[in-house]
Amino acid sequence: MIDLEINGTILKGIDLIIFDKDGTLFELFPYWIVVARKRAENICRAMHVSDESLVDWIALLMGVDNTKKAMNPKGPIGINNRPYIENLVFEELQKKGYTVDPPMITTAFRETDVYISQDRILRQALVPGSGGLSSSCQRFHLIAGVRYSPMTRPSTLNILPC
Repeated sequence: MIDLEINGTILKGIDLIIFDKDGTLFELFPYWIVVARKRAENICRAMHVSDESLVDWIALLMGVDNTKKAMNPKGPIGINNRPYIENLVFEELQKKGYTVDPPMITTAFRETDVYISQDRILRQALVPGSGGLSSSCQRFHLIAGVRYSPMTRPSTLNILPC
């Protein structure tokens, strides 16, 4: 057993920590679709442009094809870091002649962070059947699940009740 400290909270007597990096418990594709679309909508709103084709183009630029409901395996979303994606979107919008600046893009991304941090949005990423893990946690009296939230607060962990 170990004790685990997260953001000043100590969890004592931890027997098991599960890391899911391959989509076994959480499928990130539904999550990234929501993120890319919301970022694109926020950017268009900030530019005072109402154009669904532009929303789709910005999402595609980030690596999510809304029409095919598919992610580009080469990214950049899910592969490259946030500053890279923000800069890419900024540069490509400028090339197309849109009036945009880097703080506008950053703000649109931050507004998206607030939106996606809602539990109902995050739960969309659960793989069907993974709810059984949650019920097992409750049955065996496990005290917490842990979720990494890089968008809301970089390098922090949130404690979620099982």
